[in-house]
Amino acid sequence: MEEGNRYARRKIDSGCIVEHGRVIRVTDIRCTEVPVVPVDFTSEYPTCCALLGLFDILTAERITFKEDTKRIRKLIKKISHNRCFDPEIWKYFNFFALVEPDDDILPVRTLYDGVTQNIGNNFLTSKTPLWFAGCDVVASAIRTGKVPRILRAIRIVPQGKQKGMKTVSLRGSMVEIDPYKDDLFRKVIEQRKLNEKDEKLYYWLKILANSIYGFFVELIPELQNANVKLDVFSGEKNFSDSSDVIEKEGKWFFAPLASLNYFCRTFIAGNDGGLRFGEKGRGKHTMRENPDGLQNEGMSNSEQSSVFVGITLGTEKRLQGR
Repeated sequence: MEEGNRYARRKIDSGCIVEHGRVIRVTDIRCTEVPVVPVDFTSEYPTCCALLGLFDILTAERITFKEDTKRIRKLIKKISHNRCFDPEIWKYFNFFALVEPDDDILPVRTLYDGVTQNIGNNFLTSKTPLWFAGCDVVASAIRTGKVPRILRAIRIVPQGKQKGMKTVSLRGSMVEIDPYKDDLFRKVIEQRKLNEKDEKLYYWLKILANSIYGFFVELIPELQNANVKLDVFSGEKNFSDSSDVIEKEGKWFFAPLASLNYFCRTFIAGNDGGLRFGEKGRGKHTMRENPDGLQNEGMSNSEQSSVFVGITLGTEKRLQGR
């Protein structure tokens, strides 16, 4: 693989490169056909939503943002690849942290090819503190083995349940969601697995499950005839600017929820941790600590990735589907 832009790529171990938000496994072998193992997470985005308990936020009567810097620092200090196998810990990742990056792996939006902006996970150092979602702070700690310097952290906390919500039947009456009893994300995933023989329902549930998160980040650009004045808010700062394009919020737009849902980067970090901590030369991974009591010695990398998702979701020991 050719050496790329220094912001886009950086080697993080003997066989791993972070490129434009993806983790790419590489070797010293060139121009030779070799066996590969594709890794895929089952219902990745809705699984993130279920683990984070985002349906409780969606259905809450109100939400508050609680200062929780000390406890979040303690959480990140103790985080490890093994601890992420405990589904109970994931709900504590619903926070935002003001970080002073010092060679931490964090998402950065910049010009990678000199023309267009994109977001990539890179080693980042900055004297200016920046806000990141808790999931990205966790992912950096897992990948680098060091604790990012957290200056301040706030947690999003749902309070109560909205009144007047009604049970909804999906696909006619084939799947029923009671907002007071069910977690929408979890139930859609489970029903998809239970209805694998019904091809149409299975595919419909797959599309629904993997598209829900997009509602929270929908922005509709509207081209103006001339530049108009805008108020820009970024972290704790706000300033005035002008543009000939205005972004209107979609009906379900909610920036905090959309930011938290990029938990998929933590999945990737967990999977990469399983590969990097594996036994050299044997393609195996040994998990000596596991809160679920499952001993993973002798499992292949692809099996380990499936177990990583299965244990965290808590619905099955192994979720092998796509």
